[in-house]
Amino acid sequence: MLTQIDYGVIAVYAALMTWIGILAKRKSSDVDQYFAAGHGLPWWMAAISHHVSGYSAVVFVGFAGRAAVTGFSMWTLFSLGVFVALVLGCLIWAPRWSRLKVLTPVEYLEERYGNSVRGLIAVSGILIKFIDLGIKLFAISIVVHVVTGWEVVPIIVVSGLITIAYVFIGGCGRPCSRTSCSSWCSSS
Repeated sequence: MLTQIDYGVIAVYAALMTWIGILAKRKSSDVDQYFAAGHGLPWWMAAISHHVSGYSAVVFVGFAGRAAVTGFSMWTLFSLGVFVALVLGCLIWAPRWSRLKVLTPVEYLEERYGNSVRGLIAVSGILIKFIDLGIKLFAISIVVHVVTGWEVVPIIVVSGLITIAYVFIGGCGRPCSRTSCSSWCSSS
């Protein structure tokens, strides 16, 4: 089980992450800064950031577990599909996305097809997102349970509450300049 030193390390880590989050929030003047660094990142850094943001405990717990059972085929199932999608995205959508100066895929679809498509995507994606986030919280709880011995359900609840707090506190602090983002941010 965890010792006092372990708890101390966890507390220091949480404090450092909170401090970094506060510093980052101060540097984000609007939603464009928050999500896209003001479109000032080099393309390769934006690509790495986007790719890594999709990782979660599921990748490290779920895929690793499946790979241990099935072998190399699990890697090809995951990575080959991601590779094909990334190449298609770079060749087809990235040039259009860059010219439109949009921040999200939904904003791109709204610019291209109108607000009704944005609404359809938002509604249809809610159930998928709940399932996706539920799986991620469960994967996190498995890792924490194995390391600490704590019960899975309280870990899920606490992780979910921390995530909710992070999203609400870490959002942009000033109104968006873009009309399509105005519902994302409110003035502070």
